[in-house]
Amino acid sequence: MRAYFISDEIELSVTVSIGVAPILVTDETYRNAIIRADECLYEAKGNGRNLVIHKI
Repeated sequence: MRAYFISDEIELSVTVSIGVAPILVTDETYRNAIIRADECLYEAKGNGRNLVIHKI
C-alpha cells in the first residue's frame, strides 16, 4: 500500500516496512528480540518495501 499526501501543492508518497519479532523465553535480554526485528525490517526493505516480515 502506498499513501499519498498533498499539502500546499507538494505531493508526498509514503511506504511502510515493518519487522516484528517476539521476545522468547530463551532470550537472554530484550536486545535479542530487537536484533531479530531489525533483521526482519531490512528483509522487508530488501524485498520491495511495503511489507511486514515476522520471525520467531
